[in-house]
Amino acid sequence: MKKDRLGERLLIIYALNIIDVIYTMYFAMRFGIQIEANEYALKLWNDNPALLIIFKLFGVGFFLILIYLFRKYKAAEFASKILLAIYAVLVLYHIVLLLLAIQNHGLV
Repeated sequence: MKKDRLGERLLIIYALNIIDVIYTMYFAMRFGIQIEANEYALKLWNDNPALLIIFKLFGVGFFLILIYLFRKYKAAEFASKILLAIYAVLVLYHIVLLLLAIQNHGLV
């Protein structure tokens, strides 16, 4: 039986997305939303913080499902690899921010 690497990769991306949501909410509540670098996320937050959470959870999930539905195309495999790299770097960035916050402000 062939292993579904794409499906596994998409699940990892979604897990990293959830971690991104948690970090975004934490940093926004702790240091203010101006720390958010994504201008679209910032607009959603300013309109209604729940919109940002809904988009990040359901919007990203929807697009990952679309990628899976188009799995027979090489572009789906490529897109999943790019997204995995982006989300991995994003989560690493959040970890670095958290470590800097701990270093500069004591316990966060």
